[in-house]
This record gives sequence, C-alpha cells and structure tokens, in this order.
Amino acid sequence: MISRTSTLLFLAAWVVALPRASSAGMAADDARYLLMRTGFAASVAQVQAFSRVDREAAVERILRETRNSAFTTPPACTHARLLQGATVWARYAAGSAASGIVH
Repeated sequence: MISRTSTLLFLAAWVVALPRASSAGMAADDARYLLMRTGFAASVAQVQAFSRVDREAAVERILRETRNSAFTTPPACTHARLLQGATVWARYAAGSAASGIVH
C-alpha cells in the first residue's frame, strides 16, 4: 500500500516539476499519469473528469479523497502485545537506569 507521505511527496514533485497547464485543464495523458501514480487504475470517466481541472485542483481533490484511517480494526491480540512490549521496555529501562547504563 502506498503511504500518505509518499503520495504527498510525489504530488508535490509532480506539481512543481511539470510546466504549468492552461486554465482549461490538464491534458488527458497528464490526468491519466497522475491517477495511475496515486491509485491502482483510472477509468475513462476519471481521466475525463481530471483533465477538466488544473494540476493544483487535481492534487487537492486527490488529497481530499485520500483515506487516512484503517479499513479494519487491528485484532485484540495486537493491543495486548504492544502493552506487553511497553512493559518489557519499561523494566529494561528501569534496570539500566539503576545500573547507571545510558541508552
């Protein structure tokens, strides 16, 4: 899965690197390229819709529609393991502090 950070970096570089489009919108090839780089596949309708807007508006639309939460919740055992790991780390850190070891 593509991370949000990598998507943001790609979009920023794409907007800056390419020459400015006219106010009429992007070319269909530019719209298709943007949609393919930020998703899985672009339908003809999506390419047509994005080719009617300029680059900045297209990037804003993609970011606005980007999901930033998980589809499913993690299993209960994950939370228990994280707590267990934190407890182990706390004991390790406390023991190290008592012995004078600096991490």
